[in-house]
Amino acid sequence: MITYDMKTISPNTSGPASNSAVIFGADNQGAATPVPYGFGAFRTAVQGLLLAANRWQIPFGIIGVNAGGALSANTITFFLGYLPQKCTITALGNRVSTLAASGNFQNAIYANSSSMRPTGTALASTASMSTAATGHLNSAVNVQLDVGWYWWATNVDTNAGSTVRLDGVNGSIAAGIVGAATQANNIFDGIGNGSLTLAQTFNTWPDVTASSFSEGFPSTPVVQYKVGSVP
Repeated sequence: MITYDMKTISPNTSGPASNSAVIFGADNQGAATPVPYGFGAFRTAVQGLLLAANRWQIPFGIIGVNAGGALSANTITFFLGYLPQKCTITALGNRVSTLAASGNFQNAIYANSSSMRPTGTALASTASMSTAATGHLNSAVNVQLDVGWYWWATNVDTNAGSTVRLDGVNGSIAAGIVGAATQANNIFDGIGNGSLTLAQTFNTWPDVTASSFSEGFPSTPVVQYKVGSVP
């Protein structure tokens, strides 16, 4: 019969980090000082390569886009979308479908809270992008994010009567996850798609942890992101 010299260790009740777990000591047995072994590569092998470097993507959960509509000035629009693989994001952008000569917009990414709402400060945000011409625009960022749900945000400095329009969402999987305070706001009656809004001066991305958001905004920009590397 084979016996093993198992040493006593104190369990880590807080759980492992996102991509690693402590299971063995340096001698492949229990150890007074356990050694963390990374499992990021193993997870990628099981999960499969879902994202590729130097490709433009949209957050998972978008069913389709449309021409959108005029956005309110100084109002952040948040859209919940899933990032399927850990990666470094190097740019955010959108498409201007109708120009406004003096307008600008910015994009940002926020973390998701346990109550399925934006939380904390922006994980990444862009410089201003001009709406003086139609077409696809983007601005550089540099942030590495793990798998999970994130809020993809847009703010504009034009007034509600302008002709600026960015591509919008006409439906999303996120609507069934975010939920709403009323039945009407949760995608029914043509006014809900799971997005949220927050009044905020343009060019300022605040800490939104304690913010109260408005629901049921019908015109929601779809933020595109560029994958710089995986992971």
